[in-house]
Amino acid sequence: MKLRDLLVVLDGSARSEAVLGVAADLARRHDAHLTGYCPLEALMPANLAFALGGYPALTSLQGAVTQLEGEAVARAEVIEAAFRDQLQRNELRGDWQVGRGIVGDVV
Repeated sequence: MKLRDLLVVLDGSARSEAVLGVAADLARRHDAHLTGYCPLEALMPANLAFALGGYPALTSLQGAVTQLEGEAVARAEVIEAAFRDQLQRNELRGDWQVGRGIVGDVV
C-alpha cells in the first residue's frame, strides 16, 4: 500500500523531532505529501494560573493570555522552520498548519 498524505503533529519536543524524522522518511519512501501540524494549545502552559504566578486580577488576565499566546506563536515559528528545513533537505512536498483552539476539536 502506498501512502499519499501524511500528517505529523509537532510540539518542539525531542519526541516530535524523532517523529518528524520518521514521517520524513516515510514520505520520501512513498513520495507522499507531508503536512506538519502544530497545535498552539500544546505550546501553552497546562496550568495558566501557575504560569502567571498565581491568580491575576481579571483585568490583567487577557493581557497575560495574549502574551502567552504570542510566545506560543513564536515557538511554533521555530518548529515550522525546522519542519521546512526537513522538507527541503529531503526534497519533499509538504505544507504547514498551525492549529488554534482545543487540540481534539481542531484535529
